[in-house]
Amino acid sequence: MDCKKARDLILGDYFDGYLNDYDKYKLEGHIDFCPSCQKLADGVRENAVMPFEKIHDQPVPVELWESIKAAIEKKRCRHTFKDRLLGFLNSEKFCYGLNVFVDGLCVIILVLSLFGKVGSRSDNRQVYSQLDGVSYFARSANNSDRHRYGTDIEKYFL
Repeated sequence: MDCKKARDLILGDYFDGYLNDYDKYKLEGHIDFCPSCQKLADGVRENAVMPFEKIHDQPVPVELWESIKAAIEKKRCRHTFKDRLLGFLNSEKFCYGLNVFVDGLCVIILVLSLFGKVGSRSDNRQVYSQLDGVSYFARSANNSDRHRYGTDIEKYFL
């Protein structure tokens, strides 16, 4: 084994315990005969491995877990409305409802336009009756010529 590969294994998997037996045997054989790799392995063991071997697990206070849980719940509640709204807007239920709304609006516009045309016919009748009144007044104003209409507009409509 060369020194470059040995250094990579010393700094990576060797002290973590992830090497298979064959690679571990080859690396330990290389460390026994290479003074620079032996120095590196000793330095890593003293500075990175041994300080953590002396540490014992200590129980976490219950108050700390409760404060962490409360902070998570607070953050979750802060974004719940936004997340629900975005989820609803992206859901199939909203798309279906939007389609139904647009379809209903089109039907309402169609029905109103049909009734609008019927109403406009009655408005035309009112205009015609008003024109009859105008022609009557025009005829009565000019007694000498009873069959002539007063203006060209009256001639056109009557």
